[in-house]
Amino acid sequence: MNLNRFSILTIIFGVLCIISIPLYIVNKLNINYIILMTGLTQLFSGLSHIKTSKNLTVKEGYNGTKIIGVTISIIGVLLTFLAINKILL
Repeated sequence: MNLNRFSILTIIFGVLCIISIPLYIVNKLNINYIILMTGLTQLFSGLSHIKTSKNLTVKEGYNGTKIIGVTISIIGVLLTFLAINKILL
């Protein structure tokens, strides 16, 4: 299994997001921290898609994978920015 660093970060933040959900249910954690973890998961997932698309040829779906990666990264940046903004204000 060949994992790049963005894939590993995606797994780490995904697990942290899943772990934080029960803490939210018992009122130990604010929802904004879960949104922050989700945003970081999406960001690193999108970067992983972009890096994977560089290893593919045009015939194997280079454009589709790269567009999906950019879209996921933009969503991740927006979620992260909004969560940090809400946490700090």
